[in-house]
Amino acid sequence: MRSRPTFFMKHKILIATAAVLCSALLSACNISVFPPESDAQAPKHYVLSDETVPVSNATLPQIPFGRISIPSYLDVPQIVTRNGNLVSRSEKNRWGEPLSRGVARNLALRCAAHAAAVHEKIALGETERIQVVFERFDGELNGNVEISALYTLIPGKNSAAATSHIFKTTVPVEAPNDYDAYVRTLSRALDALAAEIVSSALLKN
Repeated sequence: MRSRPTFFMKHKILIATAAVLCSALLSACNISVFPPESDAQAPKHYVLSDETVPVSNATLPQIPFGRISIPSYLDVPQIVTRNGNLVSRSEKNRWGEPLSRGVARNLALRCAAHAAAVHEKIALGETERIQVVFERFDGELNGNVEISALYTLIPGKNSAAATSHIFKTTVPVEAPNDYDAYVRTLSRALDALAAEIVSSALLKN
């Protein structure tokens, strides 16, 4: 006489059957419960380029920068593009550092490079510090980037009054729908702002 399976044997058989069925379903659907992370899934991180700065850091004069601010919609981890009033943020393309910090450092470096190129220093006695308030530092991924900023040359004590200047420029993105090209173009536009700031400061002094 054949003995009936015990309760525990039945339980094991049911678990094994369910495991086989789940494995077959996952294989048929090509689904992985824990998919491995790939380069395509990981976000890319960018920083503003200083590759066009013409001289070494060791020869750069000191530039007296004060406050540099950018709009809050730009100072986010994601790289922002803008078409009219429509703002888009890319989760797969991000800044490698806070954008406000990168802009401040890159702008100061570029201003110093332009001043060094004309063998001039911005006299600290005349221009105590420079403030820059950005209105735009973005653009279309397949069009132009735009910089719009108000920069102010603030003199030291017993000097002339502060002078403010509006700067605007648009620069075509080097390659359409390419975030690397978009970031490089932002750097080029920032260089144009740096050149004008140095020119205005030297004329003032």
